[in-house]
Amino acid sequence: MVDEGMPRLGRVRFEERVLDVFHVRRTRDELVSMLAPMECVEWVRPATLREWMVDDAKHISPLFRGIWRTFYDAETGDPVPPRHDIVHIHDEVSHATEASDHAILTPYSYVRGMQGKAVRSMLSKAVCRLLGVSEAKQKVIASTVEGIHNASLVADDIEDASQMRRGAPCAHHVFGTALSINAPYFAMFKILQRLASEPPSITRHVVDALVELHRGQGTDIQWTSLEHCPSEEDYLRMIDGKTGALFRLIAHLGWAYSAQDQTPLVDLCARMARFFQIRDDYCNICDPSYWERKGFFEDLDEGKRSFAVIHAFSHGSDEAKARLRTLLGMRGDATIQDKREAYHLLEETGSLRFTWDWLVEARDELVLACASSPGMTALIASLPIRPPPRIKEDPGR
Repeated sequence: MVDEGMPRLGRVRFEERVLDVFHVRRTRDELVSMLAPMECVEWVRPATLREWMVDDAKHISPLFRGIWRTFYDAETGDPVPPRHDIVHIHDEVSHATEASDHAILTPYSYVRGMQGKAVRSMLSKAVCRLLGVSEAKQKVIASTVEGIHNASLVADDIEDASQMRRGAPCAHHVFGTALSINAPYFAMFKILQRLASEPPSITRHVVDALVELHRGQGTDIQWTSLEHCPSEEDYLRMIDGKTGALFRLIAHLGWAYSAQDQTPLVDLCARMARFFQIRDDYCNICDPSYWERKGFFEDLDEGKRSFAVIHAFSHGSDEAKARLRTLLGMRGDATIQDKREAYHLLEETGSLRFTWDWLVEARDELVLACASSPGMTALIASLPIRPPPRIKEDPGR
């Protein structure tokens, strides 16, 4: 814990006690990048730390905050027994198995404890309100979709070789790659295990969504691996799987619990998923607040062919396309100067402006389509779109 943040934390160590019988220890040598120079390190009592966690004047590292929220009660600051509030394990298991499961799920719990945009939770509440789904079933939908989403983030960060997630180091940099590969799939299987008590149609919809999600993610990975640039139409179809699967799942589960034919609502959720993913791609390139959490133009490090990049390959000059292809091929070796050059190429080809115009039009259409749902309207309003900024100096300065 530090007062003003830490620039480098060379060794990350924590210890957690689970019901006095099981201990988890992790020590990692990777450097963890923080935001500001370190001024002090203090040992404090739990009561003091509990006060600091809610004191806006204290700046606590995202890594520590994520671990705290996972392992300690937010109100009392006391260690908590193994928790599975997302996966809702209702079957009785042995004391040792509970402790073991908690340890195995640690990378997943770490990501779950981070503060995200909560888009899928907001959408599930809005959909269930429209369909008259009970609060109990709405919680089942929200916990299922959020659980799958958070699990997929752990795997996605490994697949993309990402460094940061929601302002903190990715789970595989804290807990190791092997455990972080196993944890998300274990969490998904636990979710399916819990759903065994629900109507069969619920599990069928979830399994279908998992297949579509992994098909979309696999397609995106394959394109990046082969350095293949898809058409805009193919990219939208990929989004329909990678991102749209869980958005549509919310509508399908609401439909199943309400017994109402809601095909138009499923289509609306699919359109919202396209808007959300393309906006996320755009913010990765153009949004300074996004740069603070994940770094400037992180998608270039992955060699990702995002919506703006696809447009540039379709409309740029041969020289611009050749240079952009070279920059994308650098992957993690690209410097800030390389990223600035790629940004300017996307400006010169009109691709950033094209993407912004596409998002504005899609947002306006969604606002009209969602006029009868205050929840969906609020969700769209929570996702602002800013014009692409002019970059004159290094974004990291």
